[in-house]
Amino acid sequence: MTYKEIKEKVLVDEETAIVSLNKATKASSYLMELNLREVLEDFRQKINVYKVNEREQKHVIDDFQLFSEPSILIFVNGVLRDVIYFPVSKKCLQDKLTAIFNEQC
Repeated sequence: MTYKEIKEKVLVDEETAIVSLNKATKASSYLMELNLREVLEDFRQKINVYKVNEREQKHVIDDFQLFSEPSILIFVNGVLRDVIYFPVSKKCLQDKLTAIFNEQC
């Protein structure tokens, strides 16, 4: 999706979502995708997941003052709640998402 489309859905419509930023050429991006896919099985009904087109990631990095990629941005009701920079373990990712989304319910 384009960054404009994601902003519309997540920020304007106040969705609960994860926005994924990665580069196809980085091994850590591949590991992030694998971990994220497995962990999100538990959250399918609660979270929408969007990937930003690689060519548009600079806009996201600038807007949210991110340090590096790959990373994911976690939004709850349109508000940025956390940023996770990779590499990070699957358990750490799952614990962080569980804490954020259990707090929301």
